[in-house]
Amino acid sequence: MRGWAFIGNSRKAHYFIIPEGKTGGMSLCNGWMLLGTSQDYLEDEAHFSSDNCKKCNRMLVRDHPEIIEKDKEEYGKSTYDGSVTKEIEK
Repeated sequence: MRGWAFIGNSRKAHYFIIPEGKTGGMSLCNGWMLLGTSQDYLEDEAHFSSDNCKKCNRMLVRDHPEIIEKDKEEYGKSTYDGSVTKEIEK
């Protein structure tokens, strides 16, 4: 399972990659832990949303580029930090 989730008091969504057979794990930024979740709770879209943690987004772009390829094709180029480009904001 993988995807973005809002956790407790966090103001931003954090990205989690949870191994097969596990029920929780740490966010890519290592700042948040998610326990006992299902795929219904995780959103694996909107990788370039301003509501996402910038550190998680940088780690996702750097370490797992295959995950965001779909969004890149749909919305255009992304910057390295995962923020949207001027084209997307229009």
